[in-house]
Amino acid sequence: MRTSCLLWVIFVAGCGSINGTWEGECEVQIGNDLYTYEVELEIESVEKGDINGTGSLIDEDNSRSQGTLDGSQEGDSVDFDIEFDEGVNRDRSFEIDGEIDGRELTGDCRLGGQNGLISLERQD
Repeated sequence: MRTSCLLWVIFVAGCGSINGTWEGECEVQIGNDLYTYEVELEIESVEKGDINGTGSLIDEDNSRSQGTLDGSQEGDSVDFDIEFDEGVNRDRSFEIDGEIDGRELTGDCRLGGQNGLISLERQD
């Protein structure tokens, strides 16, 4: 009984750890220039590996695009897709494939034909 209670605590703590606010940057190489997007995610729910929330992308001109986040989690691996419904990237999507390590998420990011690296940190 004690072992099953401990496993339950680990399971609950692990599942809830991705919920919350994540902030960081996606850096992409465009020609000879390094371009940085600010990224904000609000992960609202995780159920059976399905992730839902909202996401924002802010470019170097301080233009913000906002949309709906949909994704999945398998262990420490996450895959997000943000469909923008507001801002300069309206009707485009932003993709994140990454790994979670504690309060950090690192991996790849894509906006259209732009590919880069992402680094996010959990804020709450």
